[in-house]
Amino acid sequence: MTITKNQLDDARIQIKSQNEFVNNAREHVEFMEMVIDDLENRGLIDFLRNKFPESFVIYKKNRNF
Repeated sequence: MTITKNQLDDARIQIKSQNEFVNNAREHVEFMEMVIDDLENRGLIDFLRNKFPESFVIYKKNRNF
């Protein structure tokens, strides 16, 4: 069985696309972990004042993750 240059190029393109998808997913998960940590560490005064961490404000603005 022989593999053509076009098949190798197609495989490289597919791998690059999958790597981009995985990297985007990793970044999203890391951001969500930060939001969760920030919400968990919010103080009582912030809770009573209904003040949210900056990471949560960014999350609310960009819900299209």
